[in-house]
Amino acid sequence: MDRQTFAHLTRERRNLASASDLELARLQRVHEAWTKAIDRSPLPPETELKEFERKWNAGVASHAAIESKLAAVESRLQGHRANLEHGLELSEDSAVFVRWLRRGMNGLTSAEERALQEFRAFSLTAGNAGLYSAPQAFADKLEIALKAGSSIFAVAPTERGGAAPFPTLNYTGVSGAITTEGAGPSTDASTPFGVITMNSYTYRSKLLPVSFEYLDDQAFGEDFLVRALTDSLRRAANAHFTTGSGSSQPTGLVTAATVGKVGTVGQTATVIYDDLVDLVDAVDPDYLEPAEGAVLGWMMSPASLKIVRKLKDSAGNPIVTNDPTGTAPRPMLLGHPVYRNPDMPAMAANAKPIAFGRLDKYTIRQSSAPIVLRSEERFAENGQVAFQVAERWDGNIIDAGTHPIVVYQNSAT
Repeated sequence: MDRQTFAHLTRERRNLASASDLELARLQRVHEAWTKAIDRSPLPPETELKEFERKWNAGVASHAAIESKLAAVESRLQGHRANLEHGLELSEDSAVFVRWLRRGMNGLTSAEERALQEFRAFSLTAGNAGLYSAPQAFADKLEIALKAGSSIFAVAPTERGGAAPFPTLNYTGVSGAITTEGAGPSTDASTPFGVITMNSYTYRSKLLPVSFEYLDDQAFGEDFLVRALTDSLRRAANAHFTTGSGSSQPTGLVTAATVGKVGTVGQTATVIYDDLVDLVDAVDPDYLEPAEGAVLGWMMSPASLKIVRKLKDSAGNPIVTNDPTGTAPRPMLLGHPVYRNPDMPAMAANAKPIAFGRLDKYTIRQSSAPIVLRSEERFAENGQVAFQVAERWDGNIIDAGTHPIVVYQNSAT
């Protein structure tokens, strides 16, 4: 399996997971409407109940088909990763990279050293030649691991390349018109085009000392570094991707989002059901429609989710539910999945603890391949070699003025 195929499967898995969430949300709405119909007195006509049953069965079948495709894609990805771990299908640059991780430059042949130099990130002064860009296989594993945790990485697409402008287009306020025969076209005097520029900020993991003995162990390799260093990178970047100021750091999702609802007086550390309904309605209706690759949902901290879980509707039912089939990967709130993010603000006066909308409109810009540092001298007296991974990222909401993501703000008093 080549790199393009691996990247394609990774994107396909992400899209299928999103489609699965959407289908579960539709099933949730059908289930709620069906339950309300059954609770009515007198019972609705049998034809109405059969229609609910038909929609339910169709939704279950559609979800099962999506899950089957997702399982097949995941199986192919797992198989490829297993091959990599056992040294099969390992590209030449990855093989050289692993040997460099184990032995350093002194452990490479002249040809391998030249191969490593070909994908080296940049030159340093003499004596510090221990900083190299990682091959694509390592970068793919790192991206998958980052997306596996509770953070912005789970929903935000990653764009690669240097600092670049992202074009935006807002044509939602422009309507066509009826014209008479032979009349010329009317023109629009607005300027719907805009641009959001992404830069890059360097994030480094903590130094990871590895003993000489473990370097010789078969378990040591790319996967070990990914597992050991991913959490460190995620924690460092996720806080900025969530609430970053945009000054000398990325612009966070909360910072860039529009306030869609301010809590009623007294809601300084809580939220009420009606405010959540209003927050959904604050999003442009076009963003509420299903779309390929869309991630429509909520984002909040586990502490805020705990508060929302205690809210109940007029019938006394919790408004946060699991899907009726029992297979939903996330809690559901008003028919949409909830994504946990520990760096979302806690509820407090004027805080913005809850976000809702097209979360995939927050984009992470990756300026280069991951950089791996191998330091032989720092912990030499302890019989260890230190490793560090660095990434260059920026992030922002790609918003043309239609505000795809809105936030709930607690009341000031």
